[in-house]
Order: sequence, then structure tokens, then C-alpha cells
Amino acid sequence: MIPEEQITEQAAYEQKLRDAKKTKKKILIAFGAILAVILFLFLLIFAIEKITASIFAPKAPEYKFYPTYTGDIMKNQGYLNLNRDVVYAYDSTGFGFSTSITEDEWESFDGEVRFLYNYLQIIISGDSEAYNACLSQNYIKKYGTVADFPPQMLYEMKISYYRTDNDGGKVYKMEYKFYRNDGTFRDDVGSGMSRPQYIKVVKDDTGAYKIENIATQYEVIG
Repeated sequence: MIPEEQITEQAAYEQKLRDAKKTKKKILIAFGAILAVILFLFLLIFAIEKITASIFAPKAPEYKFYPTYTGDIMKNQGYLNLNRDVVYAYDSTGFGFSTSITEDEWESFDGEVRFLYNYLQIIISGDSEAYNACLSQNYIKKYGTVADFPPQMLYEMKISYYRTDNDGGKVYKMEYKFYRNDGTFRDDVGSGMSRPQYIKVVKDDTGAYKIENIATQYEVIG
């Protein structure tokens, strides 16, 4: 026969085990509740940030584009009356010396400037194949090529030296306005407006000039 004292000790030990399990369960429940509250707060903060960002984020302007012009742009009198010269500025501040790029002075400009002048003429002519040939392989890998686009009526064109990078590539600020923009080449700017771009020009392995990067300025200049 088991002594009564031993039975009492066994019962007390079993009660302690039950109490320990209950305590452990309570701790686990409390820990789970804390995690649930933290997760809820995290999701709440994330949702508030998303809603706030959508409310206060600058809205992309909407532009009305003209139908694609099907005639010869070089016979459009409205376009021909505009200033279609390409000006080169020796710095991008707008206060330095600038001059029109002409055939007579062609050789006096750096190769990068002549390349960008021809780049503008390619856009005007609507030659997407020639345009894509201006892009470096690195650029194409990152951003791809452009789709076909019709001739673009650009005017008040300006190329400004901006900086030279450590790899030798030169960055130029390019400005131009669209007459009757149809949105096929650029849909981030309307007619009669300019949204400058910063274009990095490098040389490839063959020594040909290529566009390595194009960064578009957020501000639209009317």
C-alpha cells in the first residue's frame, strides 16, 4: 500500500505540472496577441502611408495632343515661321556664351555636340531606326528601343554643356519645344512647352558616339 504522504506529493507534483502548462499557454497566448497587435499596427501605418502618398503625390499633368500630321512638315507654314535653329551654350546656366550651330562653324564644335545636333535632326525626320542606332547597348539593355514615330516639329532647340563624368562621358542639357505635339515620340510634354533632358554621351568600342543615359527634368517650362 502506497503511503498517504507519497500520494499527496505525487498529486502536488502533477498539479505543478498542470499549473506550469497553464502558465506556458497563457504566455504563448499573450505573446501571440502582442505579435498580432504589432502586425496590425504595421499594416495600419503602411496603409496610412500609401493613402497619404496617393493623396499628396504630384499628379502627372495631362496633355491634349494633336492628331498625327500626315503632310510634309517642311511645308507647314506655321512650323516654318518658328525658330528652328539649334543653339549651343557652353554652360547650362543660361548666362554663358552661346551660338547657333551652322555649317560654316560645324568643325569648331566638339564631336559630342555634332552628334547631338544630328540626333535632333533624326527626331525631326521621324527616323526611329536611326534614333535607336544612337543608343548604347547599355541603354538598350536598361530601357529598350523606341517604337516608330512620325516626323516631329521641334523648334527653339538648345544644347548646353553640363558636366564630364569620371568615366569620360559628357552630359549635356537638351531643350526643345514641340509644335503640334502628337504624343507619339514624347507624351510627357505638351505643345509649345519644353521639358529639358540631360543626355550622357559616350564612345563605344568602335569610337562612335552613343547615348548612355537620358534623364528627364521634372519641371515643364511653358
